[in-house]
Amino acid sequence: MVALKLFRIIIHFMLKIIFLPIQIVLTVLISMLDFASGVISVVFGLVGGIFVLLAFSFLFTSPIDWKMFMEALIFGSLIGALPHLVRYCGDTILMYIKVLLDMI
Repeated sequence: MVALKLFRIIIHFMLKIIFLPIQIVLTVLISMLDFASGVISVVFGLVGGIFVLLAFSFLFTSPIDWKMFMEALIFGSLIGALPHLVRYCGDTILMYIKVLLDMI
């Protein structure tokens, strides 16, 4: 019984050592994803903001084009929110993988 417990402790320790580089890589990937999404978020936010401003400019033209207003408003909102969605999904998936590996 004691030998079995000792074997389990050794195997558990070896798995922790084996999964340590994977944990480090996942942490670096999360940091890289956060940085890249911050930079991309600024760019996409500016482009989305331009489309939203363009949408409101359609309201001040003589023949008000409601269809173009709605299309530009929705497109600008989607473009502005896309990096946040990718960051949230990527962070969540990577964090769940880290938690799964940490439970071992």
